[in-house]
Amino acid sequence: MTEAGCKSLSKTKGKEEKKKMSEEQTKEYNSFKYKFFLGKGNNYPLVRTILKQRWWWTITDVDHFEDANFIWTQWRKNHHIALLDSKMEVTK
Repeated sequence: MTEAGCKSLSKTKGKEEKKKMSEEQTKEYNSFKYKFFLGKGNNYPLVRTILKQRWWWTITDVDHFEDANFIWTQWRKNHHIALLDSKMEVTK
């Protein structure tokens, strides 16, 4: 085999290995995602733009906001606040 043929073969093999690694990484990345929910107010368009640029964050809708790892909304939403876990006992 000629030297050019060997280089071509090694380039093809390298591309196949990169593609295989890429497919494995894609599967791993898809299993490692955080969910976020954004309510109106508090500069939510900026937060949405920032989080959508990160592959490990995915937006969830209002029906599944309980599953979200990150919730950005106005504080006056008492229903959302009641769902938050607290390490301290809350006294009223």
